[in-house]
Amino acid sequence: DSGGMKRRLELIRSLLTEPRVLFLDEPTQGLDPVGREQIWNYIRKVKEDRELTVVLTTHYLEEAYKLADAIGIIDHGKLVAEGSPQQLIASLEQELVSLRCPNLDREQAQILAGTMANLPWVRDAIGTENKLQIEVDSGSRRLAELITMTQDQGVQVEDVQVSTPDLSSVFLKYTGTQLKEAS
Repeated sequence: DSGGMKRRLELIRSLLTEPRVLFLDEPTQGLDPVGREQIWNYIRKVKEDRELTVVLTTHYLEEAYKLADAIGIIDHGKLVAEGSPQQLIASLEQELVSLRCPNLDREQAQILAGTMANLPWVRDAIGTENKLQIEVDSGSRRLAELITMTQDQGVQVEDVQVSTPDLSSVFLKYTGTQLKEAS
């Protein structure tokens, strides 16, 4: 693919002067997944082989997660968070529990979500028809209680999903977007 070839050529040209610090602005923008993976592998290899510092700007959070030792999140020109990808994710201290409940109507879902939102270990809760989404401090520790609470209201739980946050969640938190706005 010509886009991937052009990006690799640009990267190789930038390395000809053997810099100690390499600045890359959106190095995989517009590439297909295979091309992006090839560029990421090349950047990692060059970084290790040459003990090179790479400063990368990107809107692809997966790219930041795969390549960065340290990440800074900038919002409206201000650095709002920084750390390793793992530190930033751990800083959220939350997981999202999604309960699919086939006999849950919208009104009952909103009432149940409101009750759950008042629990000290719940960060946020949203109820929609057939679904509850609850942000908790630990999905594995709180799952049984959430299911019991739901079933005590006569609501059948058909499916459960516990999601750990990713860099998208971190970005949304530190740039001011809440679960309610994102859903």
